[in-house]
Amino acid sequence: MPSARVSPTIVVLLLALRAGGARARGAGRRGTLVLPGLVVVVGATSIVGLTRAEGTDAAFTDDATFEAGVIAAHGVRAFDLDGGAAACENVGTATLGYYGSVRIKWKVKDSRYETVWTSPQLTNGGTKVDAQVAASGTSVSTTFRSALLGLASADVEPSLTGGTIQVDGRSRVRAATSWVSPDLRTVRIERQALALGGVRCGSVNVQPTVLLTAPTTSGTVSVVQGSVDTGCGTSPRAAACGTAQAASGNTVVGVTYELRRSAFLSTTQCWNGTGYSAVTCGTWRDATIAGTNPVTWRVPGTGAYGGTLFTGTYTLTIRATDSAGQTSIQTYTYTAS
Repeated sequence: MPSARVSPTIVVLLLALRAGGARARGAGRRGTLVLPGLVVVVGATSIVGLTRAEGTDAAFTDDATFEAGVIAAHGVRAFDLDGGAAACENVGTATLGYYGSVRIKWKVKDSRYETVWTSPQLTNGGTKVDAQVAASGTSVSTTFRSALLGLASADVEPSLTGGTIQVDGRSRVRAATSWVSPDLRTVRIERQALALGGVRCGSVNVQPTVLLTAPTTSGTVSVVQGSVDTGCGTSPRAAACGTAQAASGNTVVGVTYELRRSAFLSTTQCWNGTGYSAVTCGTWRDATIAGTNPVTWRVPGTGAYGGTLFTGTYTLTIRATDSAGQTSIQTYTYTAS
């Protein structure tokens, strides 16, 4: 199998590793996914020895890597809104409480993506594509214009009755426009009645946040498990734990995980709560959660780190879902030796 080349300046995603003959299959079935075998963000380590990276919610069964800028197949991740509830802002001077346009701010997930906004009340067939190119993490914005009676160029159709429309945003691969993120970001825009052409920001659905409590570091097996025992407790013991919180007005309704290990002879296996197996890779498993908002989550199990032949690199991916259907995915990599 050709190895992936890791650039010192970009995120390198190794999707659906075939190490040890194991493949993640069955994407598209409920509860299954193809996860990256390794996610590396150079310079983004927030805890010594432990790397936090942006996750990816994969939607394809194809094995793939990013090689020399060529996309063979890719699990597409939605962008994040910039500013939370303030991600939508009115532009210009108000007339009767409405504006000529609104601006939605968001952060680029990957420079190989463009952003697609859809709503039945948008012009041009209900779709607005923002194809601007910027580096990952860059804050950018998309403007939605309106116009009196629709007599000028506009993105939002005028309305006789007014009311609120919902605009959904997804990431899309530039080189393969049928590949879009399964998760989305939603912003509501209010339209002025009598087709006067005014618009203003409504509510913004903000994705939940995910935080890792433990493990807190790479190291020997005893050091890694010790950090988990300290941070998560031992009654019962856990493989990892943390918190998840939804934005105001929403609640966290579920937290799922995949804990992937690449160890002896580069064999890739995944934790099922009691042990590791290659056949369990590619499936979201339920973490145990407690509390309301925020919730605490735990990856269950004893003995997730241990055994002389099974030290190696661990990739923990956490996905939180809120009551509005928004998802957040975070991936952490660390080693146990």
